[in-house]
Amino acid sequence: MQLEIREITGFPGYGTSSDGRVWTRKNARWGLRDEWRPMAPRPTTHGYMMIGLCKGNKSHPRLIHRLIYECWVGSIPDGLEINHINAIRGDNNVSNLELVTRNGNMAHAGNLGRLAIAERNTATRLSRSLIKVIFNLRRAGLSQAKIASIVGCSRSNIGLILQGKTWKHMGKP
Repeated sequence: MQLEIREITGFPGYGTSSDGRVWTRKNARWGLRDEWRPMAPRPTTHGYMMIGLCKGNKSHPRLIHRLIYECWVGSIPDGLEINHINAIRGDNNVSNLELVTRNGNMAHAGNLGRLAIAERNTATRLSRSLIKVIFNLRRAGLSQAKIASIVGCSRSNIGLILQGKTWKHMGKP
């Protein structure tokens, strides 16, 4: 079976295959070759795979999942993102990519337990039990400033919790 490679728009000599790989026919010395060669991607700090495409002696870094989607499915409208269905950021097979809103992407990550919320967030000083205490203290009529001094965080943080802007999964008091 012959592997199909589709050329990347705006970058002659570069292409993608539906299995999520990026290919090149470029050669610095002789121009374009006849055969396609796979390129070696590198991971970003967030785990997505990236590749540098050269045009006019300048490198243009591109996220591979976006290149694959654009070559095999179509353009990505403003305000939409590409979601990795299996949550593996290095798996850029076209069948693993879907177009979603930012909220849809975050909901998908949340459903798979990939978001650092509540105790999974290593930067938090609060816990679920402490949030319940905050709600109970507010029900008892204490001010946000008094609750903040009791639990050891800022008044503004207490306000955000009570308004449901942080710790949303805990609900409102």
